[in-house]
Amino acid sequence: LWTIDIPIQAGKYEYKFVVNGIDRVIDPSNTKRVPDGLGGENSEIVVGGSVSSSVSTTNLTATSAAAEAAKPNGT
Repeated sequence: LWTIDIPIQAGKYEYKFVVNGIDRVIDPSNTKRVPDGLGGENSEIVVGGSVSSSVSTTNLTATSAAAEAAKPNGT
């Protein structure tokens, strides 16, 4: 299980997980997806007000992972 807490402003954010420094994968525990502009998809999270959110998953199998934050969508 990997978790990451990032203080961010309210808005919509797209993200993928970087696995083993190479593969970028969507969050298997988040069903909200948006087109990535390259024929694939990104996972999306919406943060409202001053509420912070965290993303966690238990379905990834890898030796290491890092979260890659994409630019805010629509803010």
